[in-house]
Amino acid sequence: MSILRFLLLMLLSIMTLVSFSAALASYTTSVDKSNEIFDRNLVNYAYILKSLASHLDIQSENDSQYAYQIWQENSLLTKTSNAPLEPMSKSEKGFNDENFNSQRWRTFSLNITDENIRIIVAEPLSTRLELAEELAITSMAPLVFATIILALLIAITISRSLLPLKILSRKLMRKEADDFTAIDLPNCPAELKPVIKTVNRLSKRVELAFEREKRFASDAAHELRTPISLLRVNLYNLLELHPELEDEINQLKMGTKRMSHVVEQILLLNRTHPDHFKANFTQLNVTQLCQRSVAENYDLISEKSQNIELEHLPSTIEGDEFAIMSMLNNLISNASKYTPENGDILVSITTTGEQLSLIVEDSGPGIDEKEYDRVLDRFYRVHGDQHPSGIIGCGLGMAIVAQVVNLHYAKIRLDRSQKLGGLLVAVEFPSYGEQL
Repeated sequence: MSILRFLLLMLLSIMTLVSFSAALASYTTSVDKSNEIFDRNLVNYAYILKSLASHLDIQSENDSQYAYQIWQENSLLTKTSNAPLEPMSKSEKGFNDENFNSQRWRTFSLNITDENIRIIVAEPLSTRLELAEELAITSMAPLVFATIILALLIAITISRSLLPLKILSRKLMRKEADDFTAIDLPNCPAELKPVIKTVNRLSKRVELAFEREKRFASDAAHELRTPISLLRVNLYNLLELHPELEDEINQLKMGTKRMSHVVEQILLLNRTHPDHFKANFTQLNVTQLCQRSVAENYDLISEKSQNIELEHLPSTIEGDEFAIMSMLNNLISNASKYTPENGDILVSITTTGEQLSLIVEDSGPGIDEKEYDRVLDRFYRVHGDQHPSGIIGCGLGMAIVAQVVNLHYAKIRLDRSQKLGGLLVAVEFPSYGEQL
């Protein structure tokens, strides 16, 4: 729940509760006072009848809301036309509530002891209920109207007060991943100044850490290139001098080759990271890029006498050429590495509406379904360094592919190839409008 909704809900709930409690108390007091007035009128009416008792007819027509009876001992001397023949009140004196003539009545009994006369006057309670309804409407209508007006004023006031927070939120949302500039909020409220100050400090620390990480990965990989190259040259010279050590030197060569591969992959991973890769999106012919990637990996494919096929339709996407080529090289080289000799590799391009899918399949052993998500992590290899194929790898190829996929707002899907039986990797690119 947003702060605005929470404040509105709490303030309106409290205001409504207090207002209606006050209105209820006022209504109850008003009803009690009106009942006292009605009861006083009944008493006055009874005493008026007492003074007029000798002049009243046996049955009087009555146009008023009152009913009365005058009894002497057990004989009914006179009554109004709306009064019953039985006593209207069971109480000998004072007030009581009774039922007769199909409605509820408020009665008052007055005894004249020296003449043995009892006067009973009654008034329908419906009259009092009608007045109570009028009082309720009269007291509640202004309250409801005032509550609506106050709710609007409170909503406007709170919304206005939270406006700097909304502006800050929009500024943060519009920041790019590599934008570490300090946030400046004009006319900033005092309550937000510590927040902005803390965010700016955190942004600065993240920027410094980010730069250190970027420099470390890049510098370390670059610095390792030279000694690895020298080591490979020295191993070549050592083999010339000591041919009897060929087996041992070949093992060292494999180690340096793997180290060189790791360094190149780290450089590529660092270069294609979405947080600091300045992508240059242009219209790319996907078919031509696939053909180039196949050509660049042809030595590896031909060395294992593998068959590679390209199924395609004329298609283009908006993307960065370097990043897409890095992704293709990793997908095709991985397919070749883990496909046995004389195996098959299929690269296909399909389109569905405005969506383009680039699919690489192979006839290798494939990957267990539970490993699909993990192979996209950095430095993760199925079976670790003890992979049954014995292929040299560092677990960065699919991580690079995943980075390029994220850079292009695409989706990656791993599955079992229905055609070749090995691994299927599908990269689904959105339409041009969605990429923007």
